[in-house]
Amino acid sequence: MKGLPQAAQMKHGQPVEVARVNFENASHDASITFGMWNKRVEWSPDRTSAKVSGLGFALDMWYDEEAAHTIGEVPIFAKLLVGPLGRLLQETFQ
Repeated sequence: MKGLPQAAQMKHGQPVEVARVNFENASHDASITFGMWNKRVEWSPDRTSAKVSGLGFALDMWYDEEAAHTIGEVPIFAKLLVGPLGRLLQETFQ
């Protein structure tokens, strides 16, 4: 896959169970908001991480006791989505 490597981390400052609910909600909301690009989401059995892929991108997302994390590759045109996606995550976790 050709794309720009991306990594992001956002401290959530929440109890892990609250972060779990917010992580799932943010993943669901992002799937709706960016659904035309998102083709597949594979959740880990414990739902602490997800692999998201679609038209020209692949991301690994997870959360832990301190932060929500994302790493992967996105095409140059998808850089336009970084701002809206970042705002969605901030609204969900804060």
